[in-house]
Amino acid sequence: MGPNGSLVFCMEYIANNIEELENAIDAAEDDYYLFDCPGQIELYSHMNVMRTIVDALKSWDFNICAVFLLDSQFMVDVDKYMAGALTALSTLMVLECPAVCVLTKMDLLKAEDRERVEHMLSSEMSTLLNENPPSAFSSAYRNLSEKIASVMDSYSMVSFQPLDLQDEESISDLLLNIDNSIQYGEDADVKDKFPEEVDPDEDTGEW
Repeated sequence: MGPNGSLVFCMEYIANNIEELENAIDAAEDDYYLFDCPGQIELYSHMNVMRTIVDALKSWDFNICAVFLLDSQFMVDVDKYMAGALTALSTLMVLECPAVCVLTKMDLLKAEDRERVEHMLSSEMSTLLNENPPSAFSSAYRNLSEKIASVMDSYSMVSFQPLDLQDEESISDLLLNIDNSIQYGEDADVKDKFPEEVDPDEDTGEW
């Protein structure tokens, strides 16, 4: 079967025996679970196993956020950037749940590559295509790329958040976005950091 075939078999087994997963999760109020899912795209592109698992978690009253991770070292080329964005979009359409798309390993990029990636994240795809002349291979598909870029720009379908593991603020920002998407902690009691000072001479009526 090979490693991919074995992985598909295992994921199908979980989807077909979803009650075993439910029994394995001893969920309590405000529990926060992280599922490290396989990255093989076939599990999301033309199979329903991941959607089955997500739907099951929703039925168990879990708030779900899909975190799509893309290696930033492959994103210094505009064509690869578009391909990555389309892959993320197709995956999230299958899962149908709140999502955060992340560019990982920003701390491993060279300075010039990091600047290029940051420029790509802040620019529209159509602009990036105009800035980069097509290669001999991509020139045949230039018109298609321009149409796809126009649709992606018009509807702001996918945006990526850079993640630098050497930067605590970068990690905190990502966690905040995920927490907001699942409304984590919104039911918690508000803690007053600046309680009103009580006048010691004031009669509070307490004994």
